[in-house]
Amino acid sequence: MSAPAPPPGAGEARPACANCGTELIGAFCHACGQERGAGAVTLRAMVAELADEVLSLDGRFVRTFRTLLFRPGVLTLEYLARHRAGYYSPFRLYLLVSAAHLVLVAATGATSFFFFTVSGSGDGLGRMAALLPRLMFVLLPVFAVLLHVLQRPRRTFVEHFVFALHFHTAAFIVATVHILLVPLTTSPSALRAPAVVLDAGVQLSLLLYLYLALRVVYDGRWLPALGRMLVLLAGYVAALLLALVGMVRVLRYL
Repeated sequence: MSAPAPPPGAGEARPACANCGTELIGAFCHACGQERGAGAVTLRAMVAELADEVLSLDGRFVRTFRTLLFRPGVLTLEYLARHRAGYYSPFRLYLLVSAAHLVLVAATGATSFFFFTVSGSGDGLGRMAALLPRLMFVLLPVFAVLLHVLQRPRRTFVEHFVFALHFHTAAFIVATVHILLVPLTTSPSALRAPAVVLDAGVQLSLLLYLYLALRVVYDGRWLPALGRMLVLLAGYVAALLLALVGMVRVLRYL
């Protein structure tokens, strides 16, 4: 009796990934992720690759910022739940937004940061306002520590730090909108009064954002969540002012 015929392809060597040489099983390499069909470089392949990357980038960009701005706290929950492929990482998002803010400040010569305004005399308060954006990065761990103290034992310190990154990213976006509104708030035109009201509303909206984000991430009742938010802000503002005063004093001797 003859042996059964082997299945088609049995005994044949599987193709190797063109990028890393790993034996391919499916449509994508399980080691490096490159598509199986990636072959010779052609203009058509380059255009298709560019279109895929741009569409992917746009999708992540829109999804990340839409979730961050209009669903307070949800982006943090998504990251902690390991739903990360469709969003920018917290560090990348923070660095992107804060860098864009600082570039805008340099390009426009902006002299304010939220309700802090740099005075023309160059006194301590004015210099403090100019240093605030940079100090916010340095004090990110302080914000996370305050959260850890107030919200424990529900989250780890690293999880609090992710929340801090997302909140500070939103804060820089609000600060950027503030910078764009400042010229209107100081102009003698009829738009000045509406711009002042809008600017104040935009800045105060950050408090509502923080409150909603705290409730979403930490699942707190409204009154305890409000109390914890006020304590958190008091501690954070105190740390900011202490750091600013110390830095200004150091700069005087440089």
